[in-house]
Amino acid sequence: KDLILETAKTHDVIVTIEEHNVIGGLGGAVAETLAPYGLACRQYMMGMQDSFGRSGKPKDLLAHYHLDASSIAQKIKEIMK
Repeated sequence: KDLILETAKTHDVIVTIEEHNVIGGLGGAVAETLAPYGLACRQYMMGMQDSFGRSGKPKDLLAHYHLDASSIAQKIKEIMK
């Protein structure tokens, strides 16, 4: 909790990344932690966007769901513009 609050006070945006559905995940927990304090920090949740999962090789699945390193880097660049 303390780390999340301190990060929100010292950064413009918080990005959470998880290898599953974003609903009910880490991003939601961060948002629930920030809400009572009214901290003005943008938040972006990367993960599966409420869709059914697929089967396959981990590397291929990460690329499909835009959770591979290059996709994450690209999204963060877009967010920071």
